Amino acid sequence: MRVLVTGATGFIGGALLRNAPADWDIAAVARSGRPASTSAADPVEWVEADLCEPGFERRLPAATDVVVHLAQARAASGFPASARELVDLNVIATARLLEHAHASGAGRFVLASTGTIYRPREEPLDEDAPLDCDSFYSASKRSAELLARPYGALLGCHVLRLFTVYGDGQEGRLIPNLVARVRAGDAVTVQGRHGLLLSPVHVDDVAAALIAAVSGPGRGFEITNVGGPDVLGIREIAEILGRIVGREPRIEAAAGDELGGFAADITKLSRTLAIAPPRRFEDGAAQAFASRGAVA
Repeated sequence: MRVLVTGATGFIGGALLRNAPADWDIAAVARSGRPASTSAADPVEWVEADLCEPGFERRLPAATDVVVHLAQARAASGFPASARELVDLNVIATARLLEHAHASGAGRFVLASTGTIYRPREEPLDEDAPLDCDSFYSASKRSAELLARPYGALLGCHVLRLFTVYGDGQEGRLIPNLVARVRAGDAVTVQGRHGLLLSPVHVDDVAAALIAAVSGPGRGFEITNVGGPDVLGIREIAEILGRIVGREPRIEAAAGDELGGFAADITKLSRTLAIAPPRRFEDGAAQAFASRGAVA
């Protein structure tokens, strides 16, 4: 199976390549081509292409069975400075990749979206929950979903809405930042009793969902939440991380009501994709962060 993967050098893309089935013939798209960390014996074909540049699709393989679009903007935050790159990558590049997938005879298109397109609430969010898209990033991801929907009549399009992905090697995101604060004894600010509610999902479970989506049925359009099984506030996440790194977190209360949050209802996940249930957060976090002991 010929699988084209964008964002292949990213955190999720790297996990997908590590866990990909042996029968995948992978063409991995990266801005700088083959990473220096790989060898010439690496079976992955590395394609040098910047998805923000006009005409990038001319660099892509002419024949593809499946496209997995994972590419992330380098400046996903910092609106409005990030606006142009987010539109170029999440909207324009998605449209071009969908066109390329159809023209190259692909039978599947898998798109990574985000759980932050929902309106936050205290209850877990199923796929029919109200949307909000109050950030430019989430609005651009929702735009990508809408572009993919009409292509469901031509090829199978599966949108995976990802919730708070974490894992070993991740940097600069919520969970590793919390690990660093707990290790160092810095205060973790919590509004209300629990703080923002989340359902963190281990990156290897995300990779398993992507692999299953690649092997899904033919034509049609599908949206599936991919999150962990636990609904945890920032307080509970910090307490779990404290047990793992061996340091009790220093919780600092902030004034305000309970925030609700972005916790996933993953009932549909087990029905739609043939994968094992995602691991509990304490198990996944122990695997990812147990080696990061407390700072003396």
